[in-house]
Amino acid sequence: MSKAVTLHHNYANPEIRDIDIDGQTLRLALRKGEGGGVPLVMINGIGAEVDSWEPLARRMHDVDIITFDAPGTGGSPLPAMPYTIVSMATMLAKLITKLGYQQVDVLGFSWGGFVAQQFAQQHPAMCRRVVLAATATSLMPYPNMTSFLDRIFNFSDTSKNVNGGQAGFNKAVPELMKEFMSLTGNAADMMGLSYQMMAAMGWSSAFFLHQMKQPTLILLGRSDPIATSFHGNVLKWLIPNSRLETVDGGHLFLVTNADVSGELIRHFFEGDAPKVDPVSGFFGWKIPA
Repeated sequence: MSKAVTLHHNYANPEIRDIDIDGQTLRLALRKGEGGGVPLVMINGIGAEVDSWEPLARRMHDVDIITFDAPGTGGSPLPAMPYTIVSMATMLAKLITKLGYQQVDVLGFSWGGFVAQQFAQQHPAMCRRVVLAATATSLMPYPNMTSFLDRIFNFSDTSKNVNGGQAGFNKAVPELMKEFMSLTGNAADMMGLSYQMMAAMGWSSAFFLHQMKQPTLILLGRSDPIATSFHGNVLKWLIPNSRLETVDGGHLFLVTNADVSGELIRHFFEGDAPKVDPVSGFFGWKIPA
């Protein structure tokens, strides 16, 4: 982990385009790589837009990187009616096909982790490997929705809310946090934000994760007050071919600790699959001897 990080400056100027998926326009950013490997789809959290991935994208391996604004956020117009996590995964599959890719890796952050899990389950042939960052099996572990949203969007006191207290913010890289906030501060239309929340309500992956075949890396922020070690360990227990790593930082550790996060993710996509734990799955688990 001590190797110098190579910043891919071509990723800082992605091609921005609008693409129509069954009548819904999605704004996407395509960062072209030169390595020719499996493309990477980054799925954002609630209210964030394509530019918010730049600090991490520049630290990734040299493959095509696709990011998009969810319907009703950033440059993607509000849909005619609310959508679901299931329909969002279907939309993502159609987007990937329309871009000419047959198989991708996916990285889902927070709310985007829900979509990543659903996509891997619905379209296993299209999904090679999965990274789940700062996410859970559902919104159910967050009983106080007001507090949940406040922790994410109250940037006036970022150190307390989003990034896990003084240990999360003051010891992070302040410039990156400021950059992230400038990129995401006005991205979320309130109705679009409501649609994202409604999509997640009632959804859960707990009943199908034991069937996931894709190698999966689960990443947590050590000081994250939203996606905690409890949520990460539940994911690890339910997903057979998975491993769990903890990174210094809070909910936005992908930004504040982009060097370490990027290296973990690169090694996972480029290296061997994680070992299957003796205990795996919710229904068909194996008890170690």
